[in-house]
Amino acid sequence: MDFNLSSTQLFYQLIDKDASERDLILSDVRQNSPQLARNVDELLQYANNDFAIEALEVHLSTANESTICYENLRVDRYVIGHELGRGGFAAVYYATRRDSLFHHQYAIKFFHPEILGLLGQEVLFSEAQLLANVSHSNIAKVYDAGIYNGAIYIVMEFVDGLNLRDYLSSHSLSFEQKLMLFRDICLAVDHAHQHQVIHGDLKPENILVCSDGVPKIIDFNIAQKVQRLSIGDRELITPNVLALTRNYASPEQLDNDAIDKRTDVYALGRVLYLDILRAQPRGDITKVVALATHSSPSRRYARAKDLAQDIENVRCFFPLSQESKVSVEVIKKSMIRSPVFTLCSTALVLSMMAIIMALSTATQDLNRQKLTLDEMLNDVTASVYPLNNDLTDWEAVIENRENQRKLVLDTPSRSFWPQRRGDLNSSMQVVSSSTADDIEYNIIDPMNIRLMQAEGDQEHDEIHPTDEVVTFNESVG
Repeated sequence: MDFNLSSTQLFYQLIDKDASERDLILSDVRQNSPQLARNVDELLQYANNDFAIEALEVHLSTANESTICYENLRVDRYVIGHELGRGGFAAVYYATRRDSLFHHQYAIKFFHPEILGLLGQEVLFSEAQLLANVSHSNIAKVYDAGIYNGAIYIVMEFVDGLNLRDYLSSHSLSFEQKLMLFRDICLAVDHAHQHQVIHGDLKPENILVCSDGVPKIIDFNIAQKVQRLSIGDRELITPNVLALTRNYASPEQLDNDAIDKRTDVYALGRVLYLDILRAQPRGDITKVVALATHSSPSRRYARAKDLAQDIENVRCFFPLSQESKVSVEVIKKSMIRSPVFTLCSTALVLSMMAIIMALSTATQDLNRQKLTLDEMLNDVTASVYPLNNDLTDWEAVIENRENQRKLVLDTPSRSFWPQRRGDLNSSMQVVSSSTADDIEYNIIDPMNIRLMQAEGDQEHDEIHPTDEVVTFNESVG
């Protein structure tokens, strides 16, 4: 048993089970989730309280089923055809208008005469007028109304299509196509709400889908006598005669409490769960169903338009309305929504990182080379400029410089040596002008010559040093 279900979801699982099986499940729920069990018990009690409503429907249906038939009659300008459907409060017929001015197809709903006595002519016609003011491509239009032999009738648009459940069964729609279909239904309901019209009995049988895939909502529940109450910015409707379908009815309907727009939102959530998703929600759509069918009206979507927006968010991989704008899920959806942009951005970031790493490595190598050169220059300077003037060490000095020169010339990166040539020249000048007043040093530096050759100085190409020449000229003081 899944104890993560809401009380409403568990209620709908239990309501169609026999008493013994229901009690067994409830016993398990009471042990593991007492609060959930109490909520479900309350809903089951509410469901049992609609006995009088069901009795009224049965009475109206049986009292009129055998006596009232409008087929082949002419009612006002309309010729009544075959019966399209029948319920506890009314029967619907196919009809046409045939005269010299106009020819069209209609669906005419005849309410049982007892309804007129229960609700009154004024209420029924006022509700019919509200429906006539609603104009939407996904709502069946209301054209006319009247009374015939004590029965109220409403003339509506004839919709040639299948009910939602049959349409989904006979057409292989993708998940995205189903969401788009349901989104259009939600937007149509929201449009009706904007005109102060609440359906009150949304279910697959009241949603027809034409052959071109366009949904049409029919049979708005004008058979409920209503008292309109204003609470803040919300309008509530208190029904005296309740027409509902138990599997799609909200808890407040089952309790015969005041209903509002969120009652239709609940029914839409049930249609989404039972018919669009076939009771198998997955991913984010599960959160949408849970929010739409919350047992508390204040916790549901406030408008059918909000439900439609989250359906579109699921379809297009946008974050849901109740999700944080910055989260792992939001980032994942953004990546799924724009894979090319994500791929390009990732490649750009990786390229930048690779360039930065390469530059960092090159900089480290250059710094090491500079450090090596500085150390060599220090060694050369120390070798050619000893602290004392002992001339007996010059052979060792020359040999040491030759070794340093070979190391420099064998180093692969020579681009920095020209920068240091001036330092080397300075060191040589120090040697040529120091150590003793009576000794003159004339040094031809093969290192400088080779460095200049590496730079491409052609003026030194003819010089081919083979050894270092040092000339000592003693001057007589």
